[in-house]
Amino acid sequence: MAADPSRPIRVLIVEDTADSRDMYMEFLGANGYQVTGAEDGLQALRVADATVPDLVVLDVALPKLDGFTVLRRLRKDPRFARTPILTLSASVANDYRDQAMRAGATDALEKPCLPDELLEAVRKALREA
Repeated sequence: MAADPSRPIRVLIVEDTADSRDMYMEFLGANGYQVTGAEDGLQALRVADATVPDLVVLDVALPKLDGFTVLRRLRKDPRFARTPILTLSASVANDYRDQAMRAGATDALEKPCLPDELLEAVRKALREA
């Protein structure tokens, strides 16, 4: 992804747990990213449509619309076809990573995910985009 040097990279954090969402938003914001948050799947789609983020961090267990559905809907939109989307899950299911990748995730992270681990995954995904 060719970054526009005239603006910060926009990141959308979709997480229904307010403490986690706020922690990720604060940490990425302190590292120079322009961060927006959403607390459920429907809100995630509305915010993505309005802000067109450069990268999405998406919890898969969300109210109103689950993260895999959000991911598939974003991938159908040409604006997000190549946008890095990192999924987060506390699931212990062995096939979580495979499910996420089949749905179109760039990477699948497991919770608990420390802020510095998330930052490294964001940087890696943006480098590879």
